[in-house]
Amino acid sequence: MRTALQTLLDSRGKSQSELARLIGKTPSFVNRLVSGKENASKDTIDAVLKALGAKYEEAFPRKKGRAA
Repeated sequence: MRTALQTLLDSRGKSQSELARLIGKTPSFVNRLVSGKENASKDTIDAVLKALGAKYEEAFPRKKGRAA
């Protein structure tokens, strides 16, 4: 199953290794994030979004049928 983060990386044409370099983390850490084996801190989420030029809503789309 693809994760939202992998979809976002693909849409930006970035690899996991490139993202790792951009946010100052190891490629293995980013791989664990993408695979869902690692939880991200707010600071890490902010760094990922900034590095990819993305908004929170792109990375974490609201599920259909959920109230605001």
